[in-house]
Amino acid sequence: EAIFNALVHFAKEFKNQEVAKIRRKADEIRRTLAEMDDAAGSELTQIKQAMEATALDYKSQFADLALSFAGIID
Repeated sequence: EAIFNALVHFAKEFKNQEVAKIRRKADEIRRTLAEMDDAAGSELTQIKQAMEATALDYKSQFADLALSFAGIID
């Protein structure tokens, strides 16, 4: 009986240690993915801002060009 109880105790402790390792690794993976998500979000925000600035620049250039043509036509 004592040997059986010792084996059961050992098995439970081993399982608990393995589960704790898996949880630590899962937490590490979640943190890493969150950091990647934050970095990607930051990069995407910068890309969006650059695209918006480019679009405004093109609109401004087009408006200047249109005014130049309007001056020629008038």
